[in-house]
Parts: sequence; structure tokens; C-alpha cells
Amino acid sequence: MGTVATWTAGTTTGTIMATAHNALANAANTVGQYSNASTVALTTTPTAVAHSTNDTQAAAGGITHSTSSNTTRFTATAVGIYEFAVQPQATHLTTGTGDCTFWLRLNGTTPVTNSAARFRENGALGTTVLTIIAPVQMAVNDYIEVMAVASVASEYEISFTAGSGAGATAIPATPSIITTVTALPV
Repeated sequence: MGTVATWTAGTTTGTIMATAHNALANAANTVGQYSNASTVALTTTPTAVAHSTNDTQAAAGGITHSTSSNTTRFTATAVGIYEFAVQPQATHLTTGTGDCTFWLRLNGTTPVTNSAARFRENGALGTTVLTIIAPVQMAVNDYIEVMAVASVASEYEISFTAGSGAGATAIPATPSIITTVTALPV
């Protein structure tokens, strides 16, 4: 694990103590949920998946996400172990026999070990929600992206469905992907 801010007797001012404590408390209280409100075709080129909505984002938490720039990135603002729970709504569009795979990638270059999930719907149309849960050790400014690829072009997508109805019986929208990030205790 990374370094944790500590206090040294006789050398730490109240301001430094408060700053260190607040950074640690904010990182430890990180919970954010992010989603995408559009359908995305999967190609044979591994691609980072954008998230268009910050459903909830801790204002001072350890992870930030922008819906206007670098929309594929979840960036750490504090050292910690963050648990990523990723749920793509994968749809097989043809009667083909290919597959699609999702995984986490650190800093644009490093696949996160044991973070992949694969979906194959041999010869039938169908939709499933895959689940990836992976803890990731992150330093300040590290970022995670959700990656996706299909073995055959135009065979898979992640599907968005708009909500319908009103009041107590309204059905909420079904995002094409939902990612929840939670800080693990230090």
C-alpha cells in the first residue's frame, strides 16, 4: 500500500495535521457511481468506455471523473485501494458465435490482473449484465479505464434503454454501463 500521512510529535502544525486528516478521511469516504446514457457498438479494437453521467460523486472523495474531458478515466486524488464494480449491459446482435470482453486498465497501459469478464451468446440473440469487481491500488493521479473489445465487429454492443412511465411505477433508464467506485478501509 502507499504511504499514509502521519504526525510527528513536536513538528506538525495544526494546519498540516488538518490537511493530512481531511485528505485521508475524504479518500476513505469515497463512493461514486457513474454511467453511460448511450448505446455503444463494440469493435475488434480494444477501446476505453466513456461514462457520460456522474450519478453520484463524492465532492471531496479520492476519485474524480469528468463528463466533458477524459470521460473514460477515473482518477485518484488520494493514495488508496479502490474497489471498482463494473456492470456493462452487453447485447449480442446477431446469430454469430463471437464474444466480447471487458476489463480494467491502469494509466492507459497496464491491464489490471484478473479484472476481465467475457460474454458469448453462441448463435442466439441475447443480453446480459456482466459483473467485474476488482480492488486496485492507486497513487495520486493514477487512473482506471474500463476497456471493451469484441471478437467480431458489429456483433456486440453495450445497450442503453430509456426509462418509461411516471410516478411510483416508472421504470428508470437502463444505462449501457454502470461503474461504482468505493474506497477500501486504510
